[in-house]
Parts: sequence; structure tokens; C-alpha cells
Amino acid sequence: MCCGLLVLLAAGSANSLEVSDVVLWNGPKQVDRHVSAHPELGVLAQQPTFNWIGDTTEPRTVGSWVQAAEGQTVPLVLYGIPDRDLGSHSAGGFATSEEYLSWVGAVAYHLGDAPAMIVVEPDAVAMSLEMPPGLREERLRTLGVAIDVLARTSPNARIYLDASTWVPPTVMAGLLQRANVGAAEGISVNVANHLDDQAAAEYADTVTELVGVEHFIIDSSRNGLGSDGSRADWCNVRGLGLGRLPGTLLPGRPQLDGLYWIKTPGVSDGTCNGGPPAGQFWLSSALDLAANARS
Repeated sequence: MCCGLLVLLAAGSANSLEVSDVVLWNGPKQVDRHVSAHPELGVLAQQPTFNWIGDTTEPRTVGSWVQAAEGQTVPLVLYGIPDRDLGSHSAGGFATSEEYLSWVGAVAYHLGDAPAMIVVEPDAVAMSLEMPPGLREERLRTLGVAIDVLARTSPNARIYLDASTWVPPTVMAGLLQRANVGAAEGISVNVANHLDDQAAAEYADTVTELVGVEHFIIDSSRNGLGSDGSRADWCNVRGLGLGRLPGTLLPGRPQLDGLYWIKTPGVSDGTCNGGPPAGQFWLSSALDLAANARS
């Protein structure tokens, strides 16, 4: 198996990688049914990934996951903001902010006091820049209320508001502050993107310092070959590889809560570059990621 194990250097070494003590629940996923025919996909099935939920997800589903997790940390991505993806490949979401916030409240209720890691609305903050000022402020306010609801109702959840690395740090910081990032644990970066770990961490360091939060997480689900951000393409990019395993910590990054597979490896970004609709499993992409995985 090309990347099923992390080789850790001796404890205490300045260059050693560590593993977070957070144990994520590894729930069922679309790749599971393909492993028997393609054993090389076993690493995708064996490693925990975040569960994306939105307007088609019944909140009680989260309660069933809490029971199945049996005390392990439930990883979630909220992805139901109104006008999601601004009509692009992942278009959808709730019709109104009121409906969305009611759903967030129900999700938080069913999560209860279970341990969880929650990424709030990938790209929603960044894409607000493409909205008219009034709608932008409404979105940022809605995100801020959602964070308050989650923090109040699910006290053991670690909440990360998503920060898109393609927005300049100072601009992103201003948006995050208006979206109540101070009430969250921190930010998530590189979700569904392929920046290398160093570039993603440097961006997160800058933004967290600007907004005054102390924690961040990085999506390493497809950055095994890395990039410095100079490539603008992101939608179903071919030739990418799995990055470091979920829970990996980097030396000298005390604010990093871990690298995680936030975007589910092998799931399509949308009908671009030959892919199926967003959210559907794409076997050829999954095989690519496994074949090119960081060793």
C-alpha cells in the first residue's frame, strides 16, 4: 500500500511528525463498495474523512452518526448555505437564511454534547465577494449566527470557519471577522484544493494572526504532490495525489490542529474535466489519488 502508514521519526526529533490525539469516526463512504475490485483504494476506506451535509440531509442523521461513533469525534462539513456555490457546480442550499439556521439548530441539537469537528461552509465567505453588498452582509451575518448556534448547543464541537486561500489574507481576515470567526475554534484552509502543506500553513498563520484566533486545520485530501498556489485550476484537476494522513501534525506549527481529509477523496467537484455531478464518486479520480499518494 503506497501511503497506508506514516513513518514517524524518533520522538523528540525537531523534524518529527506527530499525530493528533483526536480520534475521528470513520463512517461509511461511497468508496467502500469499490475496494474489493480495487484493493489500492483501501487507504481511502480505512482513513476517516469528513461527512458533508446540507439541505438534503435530515438532521437526525447526525444523531445516528453520534451513536455509531461511540465517543469518537464526528467530522462534519456544513454545506447548505443559501445560494451555495453561486449557481456553479455545487449549486443549491436552503432557500432562506431562516431555513438554513433552523436546520443548523436541528443539526446541533442532534449532535448534542458529542465530540465533533465541524467545518462551516467551504468557500462561502470567499464567494461573498461576488455578491452584492447587501447579500454579502446577509451571508456573513448568517454564518456568524450559525457559529453561535453550534457553539451554544454543541459545546464539545470544535468549529472551523472556512477561509479560501485564493483570497488575499487581509481581505479574508476582514470577511472572517464580520462572520464571527472569533466565536469559532479557528479556520479551515485548502478545502478541496491542492496547496502543499507549507503554503497552506503559511496562509493560515497569516490569517489567524490577523483575526486573533489560535487554531486552524488543513485539508490534505489531494495535496500529496503539492502546489504553490500558482495554478488557478481546482475543479476535478487530474494527476493529484493523496496527502498526509488525517491527524498529522507538522513540526513548528503549534496552531495547527491537524491535517485532515476534509474533501472526500474521489468525490467529484462537478461536471468539469470529465467528472460526474458534484458529490458523486468518480472511480478514475480515486484511482489517480491513490496512485499518486504521498509516500
